[in-house]
Amino acid sequence: MRINPAISSRHRLLGYLLFALCLLPQLSGCGLLVVGGAAAGTVAYASGDLSATLDADLAKSVKATDAAIKENKIIQVSRSVDDLTAAYVLQTQQDDKVEIQLTETTARATAITIRVGFLGDEPLSHKILDEIQTRLR
Repeated sequence: MRINPAISSRHRLLGYLLFALCLLPQLSGCGLLVVGGAAAGTVAYASGDLSATLDADLAKSVKATDAAIKENKIIQVSRSVDDLTAAYVLQTQQDDKVEIQLTETTARATAITIRVGFLGDEPLSHKILDEIQTRLR
């Protein structure tokens, strides 16, 4: 029995495409870790970003973030705040860049995203979030 080379190469190409599609989610970055937090709702760490919801309005969240930065001796490179958002660029004593984004989602909730370094640092991101949440209690 002779196999038609044109059909064989099409099947091979289709196989490669299916394999690539199955592999794509694993290559798209870090895995997703979701942890429940009573005071903060859902906390998710994905692709180097830690995301959570703070149980406070934007003004209180900014005040808590400012206090956490000051008390932990993190160098503030820039800070911008408007009516609905706040953005921080910080630097740790180990020269890691830290970016914090706050976005008011409701009158009593603020979304926060923390990224440490280029690839992310999950333990340090959680530590910063914990420091902010402590000041909101």
